[in-house]
Amino acid sequence: MARICGRPIVELKIALEMNEEEARALECIMSYDIESFLKIFYFNMGKAYLEKHEKGLRSLFETSRQPLSIWLSKADKSKELFNEK
Repeated sequence: MARICGRPIVELKIALEMNEEEARALECIMSYDIESFLKIFYFNMGKAYLEKHEKGLRSLFETSRQPLSIWLSKADKSKELFNEK
């Protein structure tokens, strides 16, 4: 006899839109090595709040660093070209 089992999965995805100033600030924060960032954060702010989100923070640093740099570099090049003419 066939049996079908299911398990619903709830997943949240958020698209974040930011302006250039915000993107540059985020890139600056993410330019730190994650281990150094966490060490300093935990030392100064404590572990109580962020430690439970450390996996997500590591993922955010890993997945966001390169795309931010690429888009900000394109913005810089576009500004250079625009301002030369």
